[in-house]
Amino acid sequence: MKLGVLTVLFGDKSFEEAVKKIKEAGLDAIEIGAGAFVGKAHCNPELLLKDDNALKKFVDTYKSQGLEVSALSVHGNPLHPDEKIANEHKNDLINAIKLAGKIGVGVVNGFAGCPGAGEDARYPNWITCPWPPYFIDAVNWQWEKKVIPFWKETSKIAEDNGV
Repeated sequence: MKLGVLTVLFGDKSFEEAVKKIKEAGLDAIEIGAGAFVGKAHCNPELLLKDDNALKKFVDTYKSQGLEVSALSVHGNPLHPDEKIANEHKNDLINAIKLAGKIGVGVVNGFAGCPGAGEDARYPNWITCPWPPYFIDAVNWQWEKKVIPFWKETSKIAEDNGV
């Protein structure tokens, strides 16, 4: 068994300082925050995908400490009814998937997302019971129009990138 930690806990430190402390603590692996709610303190996939020198430095930093990356993490809501939030979180997730594939990390953690209850929703709506009956209509809309289409598309991107 290997033990690791989510680097977000060390967000106030540079990536170099964080991985050094993690190694000193005797851990073997890191899960690196890469966008959405967890931020990009140590890993901005969009930038790393565009800059080979920055990418090499990033990879060399954790490898120099003998750490492996267990996952990149983008805990967000790519299904948020606010299009700005949804698009930001979706872009973070897609970029993290592409980066993971490029550096040989087979796992990207995230949240499934929570859409609103309909087209005009402003806030996510987690419907927890089937009554009154119109709740079922809202749940069906969420799954058929938002959840399933998004995850079919995203799982294809992940598969294409070896994630």
